Amino acid sequence: MHFSPPGNYRLGYWCWDCATLEARAFRGNAKAEYRMGKRSLECAKTEREYAQAVEWIRLAADQGNAKAETGLGLLTPGAWLAAGLL
Repeated sequence: MHFSPPGNYRLGYWCWDCATLEARAFRGNAKAEYRMGKRSLECAKTEREYAQAVEWIRLAADQGNAKAETGLGLLTPGAWLAAGLL
């Protein structure tokens, strides 16, 4: 049996493995930077981890990634403080 995703669903950067995601982010891929930041933010426990997560999202936003720009605007004041941005 062959699985076919419904509609025009495409597998994309959301399906990258961690090593591929990180490599693309380090090369400056805005989508990968945003996803790295989002993944990092979801499991951040220390101020340093929050700061790194926010930095990934900021790098993507600086390249005009709309999701990253919105994400920066939606961060809680606590995340901004932890990242040293307030």
